[in-house]
Amino acid sequence: MGDDVLTKLHISHALGERSTRVASHIVETINRVLDLIDDQPTAVLEALIDYTKKKQSQEHRKSRHDLDGAFVAYGQATLKEAQARERQYRA
Repeated sequence: MGDDVLTKLHISHALGERSTRVASHIVETINRVLDLIDDQPTAVLEALIDYTKKKQSQEHRKSRHDLDGAFVAYGQATLKEAQARERQYRA
């Protein structure tokens, strides 16, 4: 193989390793963020949902708009759980 081919293979391999590490960090970060959201009181969850809805209405990229919609749905489900948890603490 020529030096050009080996160099391209080396670069491709290096980028693949870096991309794998980056993807792994992204997944870990998303999971940590969701864990943080799960632990928030209802007032914080309501504020996050309202903010995301406002931001979603201004978003023109479909993929981001859809992601915001998924976040709102997750936030609403988490809000219901937090409300139930807070009712238990008061009882």
